Amino acid sequence: MTTFRKTKTTILGLLCAALMLGLTGCGKNANETSISAMNTVIKISAYGSNARKGISDASDIINALNTQLDTSNASSSISRVNTAEGKEIVVPGQFIDMYNAAKTAYTMTDGEFDITVYPFVEAWGFNSGNYHNPSKEELDALRETVNFDGIMTNYYSDSGSYTMILPKETKITFDGVSRGCATDYAIKQLEADGVENAIISMPGTVQTMGSKPDGSPWTIAVGDPDDTSKYLGSLQLGEAAMSTTRAIDNSFTYEDGTTYTHILSPTTGEPAATNLKEVCIISDDALLADCLATGLYAMGRNSAVRCWRANRNFEMILVTEDDEILCTSGLTEQFDLSASGYKLSYIE
Repeated sequence: MTTFRKTKTTILGLLCAALMLGLTGCGKNANETSISAMNTVIKISAYGSNARKGISDASDIINALNTQLDTSNASSSISRVNTAEGKEIVVPGQFIDMYNAAKTAYTMTDGEFDITVYPFVEAWGFNSGNYHNPSKEELDALRETVNFDGIMTNYYSDSGSYTMILPKETKITFDGVSRGCATDYAIKQLEADGVENAIISMPGTVQTMGSKPDGSPWTIAVGDPDDTSKYLGSLQLGEAAMSTTRAIDNSFTYEDGTTYTHILSPTTGEPAATNLKEVCIISDDALLADCLATGLYAMGRNSAVRCWRANRNFEMILVTEDDEILCTSGLTEQFDLSASGYKLSYIE
């Protein structure tokens, strides 16, 4: 019988989890809540007189998006889009935001970040946890369904509605951008409710608003790519978003001992051949950060560095297979390495 061993991060081993260090004694107490959404647990912490209302409204925003992204619900927006067989489907505005961020990342990563890889994801079982090692023939048969350039979107001003059209047999996944979208919309709702200081964290994604209540930056832990219970170091973060991709967070081991990771090449359908173990992206744009963490991981060390140098609208931390840590120059004063066994250098 074919057997698999599944590896997935847990809340006890949060990668890039928010460590709100030094908050005690800073003069304000946090209002906090944790909600289950996006296949994980999301923690929202906010400060000030309007924090309770802000957290409640932000939670509603996240839960509403989660409902629209529920692939197990045939009436969800993502399910209707993926089963439309080329027909035009009305979608929430968040879908257009995620698509636009994905399109930017698709261009920046030379197609390595591609939301139309979902048929490959299904073939491997990464969407369901029912893992399967597909044959080359299976993957070859799905290759023509990967067609990002074939996606069309429309906006109808008379009704204020957005629509999306996929090529027939093409399916999309927003897994590589949905958490960034959730935190971005939640932060905007907190701002609208008058909250001035807040942090939202979940495995792989952190977004902050303002500084800590005492005026100091947030301290964010950077996960160890080899051990979900350990950290590489910490990052001093102002108002920004941080997204992380690493191999061990969703993988399975086949009965022959081969481990397959969930970042799939849109060209081959196989797990991406990369020399990176972890990528952290820091940006003002939470959606783009989410996309780039996945896309640059798939690109590998040299291509990721070239992408940063060509754009320079984000900062990043790369951890290579030979335990070298590369930080972009904008993080020179922000990143503090605490783990041993790594060589740290900065990219100019």
